[in-house]
Amino acid sequence: MENDIASLRGDMLKFAKIQLRDDSAAEDAVQEALAAALSNKKSFENRSRLKTWVFGILKNKIVDIIRDRIRSPSIGEIPEEAYDELFDENGYWQEDARPSGWGDPEKSASSEQFWKIF
Repeated sequence: MENDIASLRGDMLKFAKIQLRDDSAAEDAVQEALAAALSNKKSFENRSRLKTWVFGILKNKIVDIIRDRIRSPSIGEIPEEAYDELFDENGYWQEDARPSGWGDPEKSASSEQFWKIF
């Protein structure tokens, strides 16, 4: 079974690269899927073809990677112009772009609006 799973690697990598458009993320997804398939080979019950089962695992790994991308975009995905609007040439906040203060948490907890939202 190990040889059969390993022989699927090329097709899995092609599929993952198409879905993720990132070679290293595709490689990670394939490696995780292969590891999961090998560690759970006893749960394969021959109700489907081996390729179908392994690709199902790969699809779940790809979905996990896409979800992670949505939850926490990488710095590289933020356009460089966005930094120009927020920071000066020395890396300090622009005067009008600074985050506002959070206020006093003790006072916030005692406000009527806080308890309505809570």
